[in-house]
Amino acid sequence: MKRDQNSTLLDQTAVNGSKSKTTLDIIILRLNAMKLQGHASVSAVVWPLSTRPRAAVAQGSRSLRGPWAPRGPEECGRHMGRTRRVTVATTADIPQVVERPPPALDSPVEVSRASSFDWKDHWYPIAFTKDIGSAPYPFTLLEEPIVLWRDGAGEYQCLADSCPHRLVPLSEGRVAPDGTLQCAYHGWQFRGDGACTLIPQGGDPASPRACARSYACRAAQGLVWVMLRPAGDARAAAALPPTLPELDEGGWLAFGDMWRDLPYDAVTLIENVIDAGHVPFTHHATVSKRTSSGSFADLAVTERSEAGFRGLWPSGPRRGALGPQATEWRGPNLMRHTIEAQETRGFSNITAVYAVPIAPGRCRAIVRQPFKFKNRVIPAVMGLVPRFATHLDALKILDDDVVFLHLQEEKVVKAGLATKPPGQVYHMPGASDALVTAFRTWIQKKAGGGPFGAQDEGWLARAGPRLGQTQLLDHWESHCSRCESCRTAEQRLKVVRGVAAALGALCGLATLVVGGLACVGAIDGIVSTFSSTSLAAVAGVTGMFCAAMGLLVAWTTNVLGRFHLGRHPLPRNLVPGEWQAAV
Repeated sequence: MKRDQNSTLLDQTAVNGSKSKTTLDIIILRLNAMKLQGHASVSAVVWPLSTRPRAAVAQGSRSLRGPWAPRGPEECGRHMGRTRRVTVATTADIPQVVERPPPALDSPVEVSRASSFDWKDHWYPIAFTKDIGSAPYPFTLLEEPIVLWRDGAGEYQCLADSCPHRLVPLSEGRVAPDGTLQCAYHGWQFRGDGACTLIPQGGDPASPRACARSYACRAAQGLVWVMLRPAGDARAAAALPPTLPELDEGGWLAFGDMWRDLPYDAVTLIENVIDAGHVPFTHHATVSKRTSSGSFADLAVTERSEAGFRGLWPSGPRRGALGPQATEWRGPNLMRHTIEAQETRGFSNITAVYAVPIAPGRCRAIVRQPFKFKNRVIPAVMGLVPRFATHLDALKILDDDVVFLHLQEEKVVKAGLATKPPGQVYHMPGASDALVTAFRTWIQKKAGGGPFGAQDEGWLARAGPRLGQTQLLDHWESHCSRCESCRTAEQRLKVVRGVAAALGALCGLATLVVGGLACVGAIDGIVSTFSSTSLAAVAGVTGMFCAAMGLLVAWTTNVLGRFHLGRHPLPRNLVPGEWQAAV
């Protein structure tokens, strides 16, 4: 009888709504306490209704519905507006518990500022081995200036980019004939372990104060990786870089390897590339079309862990034309989409993006897009594409996002994303944002809010003022000047343009002279009709060659411009094509 009375009390309280909300919260708190104390008659722990923005309790039922109920991996996406039924069995002997006030809707999110997650305890790809030549290669990782070089044995080494003598950058020096790194200021030389081997001015090179700070460094899969721990550190020796296992298998073509230094944070980069919903619209007329945007209703987070999460989109991109797409976030720097379409389309593809944090509001994106084809001819043809050409195309694609992502960061800081759940700052009503929500939650709960802390006002001040369009669309400083392929191609194309311009000018002059002689000969009878005809033919040939040289000059000028600056307006605003719902 008491059990039935309590059930009736719970039902009536739920029906009364806001007038009895406090009473219902007390009941739920007591039920929770009973569950924690081992009462078998309580089947589940539930959340107080007052912690939910929209409570939904059905009249005459003891089932609570709400987005804040415990959820499983099959329920993904933004929690607002998503519901799940949790059935509660009541009991008569409810123990007394201390009531605590429920959290307010605008209560701050718990950012794991004291998390055990250390961003420096991980391997980061810095550069492709092809781009590290005979000169020292400077970079900044997690606000630490470092310098890479290849020693006499062909091994890659990494030191802090500061000479212990007078603190000048070692990257301004050179690689000595014995493979050590020589400081440009006074000629001190250093091995990869930081030991000083030479002080020309006198002094003890073996002194601990003469040593440079060394970092763990290794090469794998065509990339040079660095962990900001001393060379030989046990953590670095035990951990493996987050490489792509497929590239160690046969049959995969490492196509589309690319990097670019971006004027926005590593967190912003991953939030962007993990979001499949933006591709048809942001990248319309570059790699996608608005008309290809399909359904995201089945996109879900399938697995979560301390290290990251996985998701699956069974429908897949391009309205299902490519098959399912699997996504993985492996903190702190690797996001990958995988499409396995060997049976249906004859290929498999991985889009992998490494977000390498430089400083607040700055990161390096390292992109890899390996393919595996059934048809062996396709990889051979793709292998003929010059590396610089794939880089220019990739720069164009990254231009699609760069302006608004840079400006977005200031807005999310002012909107309070550092202290609020993402669902309170962003309005994300659909399942297409499931992976964005999962990523932001991981960053806040597991990784201290980001590599440089939560994106708050202090973070924004360190990120610096917002940049203009020309700076944001820069290609030369953000990539080409330090890319071996692009820099070399730019120099050669300048030579080609110069030669083409000179030949075009000569041919143009020859056309005028020969054509003039032909006309004069025909009029004055100085030369025979046969000679006039021949001269006219020669003038025609030189004229066509002059036109060809003009086209070559125009083409090289266009390409050379792409090495330096992106174009605006962007293709998506120039090429027509409208989205329509699938029938």
